[in-house]
Amino acid sequence: MIRFFAKYYRAIPEGSRFWHETRDTVSAYDIQQTLTDSWVRWCTISATARRLESAIDKIPDPKRTNKVVCLGLGRILLPLVEPDVAEWGPNNMLASRNLSQHLAAIAITKLLENKTGQQIALYAADPDYKAQHKSALETLSLQRFTVLDPSYGKHEVFTIIDDSTLLFDMAGGPPCPTLSLVQEYARPVAIITHEVPRDGVKYQDRQWFELTERDGTKVQVPGYGVDLLSPHGWDIEDGHFPRRVRDMLVDEYEMEKEFPAGEKDTLPFKLNDLANPEERHQGNAKHSVYWRPGLRLYVRKY
Repeated sequence: MIRFFAKYYRAIPEGSRFWHETRDTVSAYDIQQTLTDSWVRWCTISATARRLESAIDKIPDPKRTNKVVCLGLGRILLPLVEPDVAEWGPNNMLASRNLSQHLAAIAITKLLENKTGQQIALYAADPDYKAQHKSALETLSLQRFTVLDPSYGKHEVFTIIDDSTLLFDMAGGPPCPTLSLVQEYARPVAIITHEVPRDGVKYQDRQWFELTERDGTKVQVPGYGVDLLSPHGWDIEDGHFPRRVRDMLVDEYEMEKEFPAGEKDTLPFKLNDLANPEERHQGNAKHSVYWRPGLRLYVRKY
């Protein structure tokens, strides 16, 4: 669907900040070093990490789960294009929320392995992963990921998700079609995703809606009635929520209250307590922006 809308966006000017951030110039070594260093802080000083692990520990019959599948965790390091911003480090810009999400995936996998006594496969898919991130994750000694191809015509991730999966879905809000696709054929053991409100929103199961192009032409496009998307992501406050996803999560799953919801801070680059203390700006050191507000853990009832 994002590919469909891409033609409505102006090309990012070559040489601009956003253009530089799309380059694959951050080394796999730097990405792995960031994950490894931050893992120590995850294990020792992070109260949010303890709450997440406590919530995962409450999932009944953990042997039902044999894999963790992650969607849209994002890139951990981006090329630094503003060298004067010292708190971001000398070479790379840290996306602290994306870092937290990867560490959470590693922690969940290790916890399940300890509880079940068996190997738990860890998968990830994100269109933003370039060669260096893919290499870093697939050779990470801390916990190896299998990086799946989410490109058009492949969508490998949907061949992996099944009823024995813990799904970590950061691909978008409820209007994003990932859960709509999963709902058609699988009931994962647990799903970490944005909360689906029980009321106060519009629910529809429309597979297509009408969009007016700039020249006035009416076209039918796939989706759930969201307005034309921002180039930088979904506006999850607007549009229509798929009713079948809502019914699945409300009727067939329990929300685990122990899971730590994200703080009310949507700045992805505000550094949390997992970042290297030398790279953290003094004014931001107390903040722990781990993921977006409204993230929830849903556990299958049966």
